[in-house]
Amino acid sequence: MRNPLSRKIVEIQPSGIRKFFDVANEMEDAISLGVGEPDFDTPWRIREEGMFSLEKGINVLVGWVRSNFAAESAARGAPDNTQ
Repeated sequence: MRNPLSRKIVEIQPSGIRKFFDVANEMEDAISLGVGEPDFDTPWRIREEGMFSLEKGINVLVGWVRSNFAAESAARGAPDNTQ
């Protein structure tokens, strides 16, 4: 069967990021942070805050994410880099 792609396209070497995604894809517990759909469902509390922010204005969501990130970082002993 004839390859539908041109020879020039077939000869292009994969990029470094493509190789990285291929390796990560073969890892059992890896979460892909690449472009496209996430490997997990968005938690309901995040969805609800997103819907609320659309009704009240996006700045509400930004503030909520910032405060929750700061609280979770503090719980881990990480520096506060939310500003």
